[in-house]
Amino acid sequence: MSLVENTLRAHLPTLKTTSNGWLTMNCPMCVQNGHRPDSKRRGGLKFEQDRIGYHCFNCGYTTGWRPGQKLGIKLIKLMRVLGVDEGEIQRLKIQLWDQVVVDDDWLGIGGTNI
Repeated sequence: MSLVENTLRAHLPTLKTTSNGWLTMNCPMCVQNGHRPDSKRRGGLKFEQDRIGYHCFNCGYTTGWRPGQKLGIKLIKLMRVLGVDEGEIQRLKIQLWDQVVVDDDWLGIGGTNI
């Protein structure tokens, strides 16, 4: 399990698992996105081969993470709403920094001739 998955799992409410592997819960983001509070477990989280995906089938909130990426703002917002402490988020961002993959072509040092 990745550091991100461990952090999320430690703060998740009770989840149900669907037949296709989604872990469902009431979406904590619906109210923030202008919808009524979710009471039908429309928020879905999926952990698959070190990748994480989240999708709400009510308000449409989506986010995710995979190894080699930094934490995106939408995943950070979800973590905050789930009760992950700000200090824990900052520590996680620092720990992941060493693992972030940088695209050499973006830096101008890749396989292109200058």
